[in-house]
Amino acid sequence: MKLKEGMDLYRQGLQASEADRIRIGKELYKLHSDQVWTIGVVGFGLSSYGLYLASNKLRNVPGRILNTNHQKSPSNALPMTFFYA
Repeated sequence: MKLKEGMDLYRQGLQASEADRIRIGKELYKLHSDQVWTIGVVGFGLSSYGLYLASNKLRNVPGRILNTNHQKSPSNALPMTFFYA
């Protein structure tokens, strides 16, 4: 069962070294994209819980942004300052 595999990977990542966490995180992203465990039009997607992806070519993307119910807005990341390099 893929969901159980994902949960096991998550638990492993909680105790892993940084290099292992990166590898495990990539595996989790791949599992999530292959299995489509959430559908954004029905409920909260991963972006609501603080998980964001950006291309390495997209620059000036902050490493962290404020993610609260009071400020649910894409402008929190200042997308008007993004650019491609």
